[in-house]
Amino acid sequence: MDVYDPTHTTHTELSPSNQVGEALMLGVLVSAASQAGHGIRPPALYQTLCRCAAQTEYGTPCSFLFQAMVDRLLEEHRTLHPSEGAKE
Repeated sequence: MDVYDPTHTTHTELSPSNQVGEALMLGVLVSAASQAGHGIRPPALYQTLCRCAAQTEYGTPCSFLFQAMVDRLLEEHRTLHPSEGAKE
C-alpha cells in the first residue's frame, strides 16, 4: 500500500479527482454492512447509496462518498485546529 507523505509532495504534483475507486466503495459497503448487523447486506446498502446520491448535487455513489470523506476530514481538521477554520 502506498502511503501519502505530505512532506515530499506539493499540491501541484497531485491529480485530484472527485471519485473513489470501486475497491474503496466496496470496502465501505462491506464494513457498513458488518457494523449494521441484522442481516443488512452490501447490495442493499449499495441500492440505498445510489438512491441517496441521485438526490444530491453529486449524483453518483462515487462522488457522493468522495464528498462525504472530504466533509468528514474537514470536520476533524476544524476540531483539531479551530483557529485555522475561523472566518474573519
